[in-house]
Amino acid sequence: MIRGLVALQMDFQQREAGANPRLGWLVLMLGAVLLAGVLAEYAEVDAAVAAARSRVEEAQRATPRGTQARSQDKGDNAQAVKSESIVREQLSAPWGALFAEIEGAAHEDVAMLSLQADPMTRSVRISGEARNFTALMAYVRRLEATAAMADVRLAGHEVRQQDPRRPVVFTLSATWAAR
Repeated sequence: MIRGLVALQMDFQQREAGANPRLGWLVLMLGAVLLAGVLAEYAEVDAAVAAARSRVEEAQRATPRGTQARSQDKGDNAQAVKSESIVREQLSAPWGALFAEIEGAAHEDVAMLSLQADPMTRSVRISGEARNFTALMAYVRRLEATAAMADVRLAGHEVRQQDPRRPVVFTLSATWAAR
């Protein structure tokens, strides 16, 4: 049998010297107030968007096909429809497939610094840095082999002479292949 067992007392909640629990509650309350403000702002913006959509729908229903509305209202409606179409096109683009294909072509000798994709024109622009020109050209070939990219072209490149490793900074342009 074990004799002389000592009760072990552990304090799992250490407090710093001079820590004030009221300060924590104050920060929590301030965060709650800020959250309420953000939620109220979100509700206002959401209501404004819903009102704008309903105005566009009312205008479309109120204007018979054979008649002409006032030119300014017609221009406003056309602009709203065009904007909505652009947003719908951007949201429905197969972003996941594009990102997966570009990520699949990645290599440790090439670092992608920026990606600009426009689903309306189906154009993609990639800027990056490669360890050397051979690694850059291998990256271009891997991108050309993907299903999401076509017509991959080296738009520009420059060897950084001031860097002792002499990396190649590049810009590629490509066409985003439709699926």
